[in-house]
Order: sequence, then structure tokens, then C-alpha cells
Amino acid sequence: MTRGEHDRVQRHKLDKSRQRYEEGEQEMRGRYDATVRLCAGRVLDVGCGQALLGELLRGIPSMFYIGIDAWEVILREAPPDVQVQVDDAERLPFGDGEFDTVVMGQVLEHVFDEHAAAREAVRVLRAGGRIIVNVPKDEPEPTGAHVRVFTLDTLFALFDPFVMWDTVDIMGRFWFLVGRKI
Repeated sequence: MTRGEHDRVQRHKLDKSRQRYEEGEQEMRGRYDATVRLCAGRVLDVGCGQALLGELLRGIPSMFYIGIDAWEVILREAPPDVQVQVDDAERLPFGDGEFDTVVMGQVLEHVFDEHAAAREAVRVLRAGGRIIVNVPKDEPEPTGAHVRVFTLDTLFALFDPFVMWDTVDIMGRFWFLVGRKI
């Protein structure tokens, strides 16, 4: 599949994703509450969508939040006082080791090149920094806007050998992983 075809498929499925997002908002809030407790310092939210995490972190003086998403249309729904920008998870416009925390909440199943997105997330994370990843679990095949599915083994392989996982958990229908850059 070419990048252009991938982008057309993603646009076509955006409305369906929004509907599922609203239906799963309560479940998602639980993951976001756990994520908020784990965030520290400079936080990059890759695939931030409507920047719910930024909204929850807003006003915490020790935090600097920036959210990125490839879809400008969904970023328009972010709170106006939360810093967001259109960018590609596969080519992050930040320096090496610039962030203390990188969050990849429900993004890897959507991107064109999951290996590039994982490499970039690790690249912009400082040594010892925390990475938080969640993806749907137990999907037998890609559904809706998801272009791939993950097992724990495939998730670990994406970040190996650069991340040591501290927490591997299940939250609702999602894997919830927390690790540190080695």
C-alpha cells in the first residue's frame, strides 16, 4: 500500500473512529488517568487526537505538554490553550532526547510505518525517560481505522533493544505498557 492509499483509507475511516472514540470515552478516561499519573517533565503525546491528555495535564506547573497528530481536522477539536501541531509520528520534528515522557496512546495501529514511529519516539525520549504505549489487544485482524494488530511479542520487538518495560497491563480492551529508554 502506498502512503497516498494509506492516507485515503485513514480519512475514509475517520468518522467511524470518532464514533468508537465517543463510545469508548469512559474506558479511555481510565487509561488517560493512569497516563497522567505517569507523566513527568516535558511530555510528547504522539497521535494526540483531540488532546485529551493535554487537557488533563493543563495547569500542572512541572509539565510541558505538546501533542502531535497527522490529522489537522481532529486537532481543531483540541482545547485552544493546549499546544498541538500537525506532524507525522514517523518523522518527529524534535531533537534527540528532548522529552522526559513520550505517550503513544492508540496510535501505532494507525500509522503507515510502525517501525519508523517507534524509532522516532525512542529517539526524542531522553535516556531513562518514560514511554507509555497502548494499543488494542486481541484483535484478530485490522478493523475500522486500524491498519495492523499487535501482540505483546510484536510490541516488544518494535522497541527492542531500546526500551526496558516496567509495566505490562491490560486496561479494558487495550495493552497498556510503560517502559524506560535504556
